Amino acid sequence: MLVTVCTGSRYWPQSERGAAEHALTGADAVIVGDADGFDRLVRTIAAEWDVISLGGPRGFVADWQGLGKKAGPARNGVMVQRALVEQGDGAEIRCYAAPLAGSVGTHDCIRQMRAAGFVVAVWNLGEWQVG
Repeated sequence: MLVTVCTGSRYWPQSERGAAEHALTGADAVIVGDADGFDRLVRTIAAEWDVISLGGPRGFVADWQGLGKKAGPARNGVMVQRALVEQGDGAEIRCYAAPLAGSVGTHDCIRQMRAAGFVVAVWNLGEWQVG
């Protein structure tokens, strides 16, 4: 099974589908947050393509009311932990991040994914760069 982890800017334009479509190509399931922008686009395409959203239709939800500014990093940690569980169950994991300027939460998720040992492809200048 191929599981894709996706994170990106909440300001990602919904018309810029190419990056999200590439990230979901071949995926059986997706791990994605509940934010607007790239997360929303990934959830939309996943639903169109019948890719299973492991966080449900809303994605993995950040508890902004309960955790305040810690909510995003906490949610990112839950997503990374789920990826580790899926990997332990034999899934291939691919990670994609689509930050824009000021994408603090996206960069936090990249940091957490890399700290967990995952390779992350980052959208930069119109292409995915692995590193």
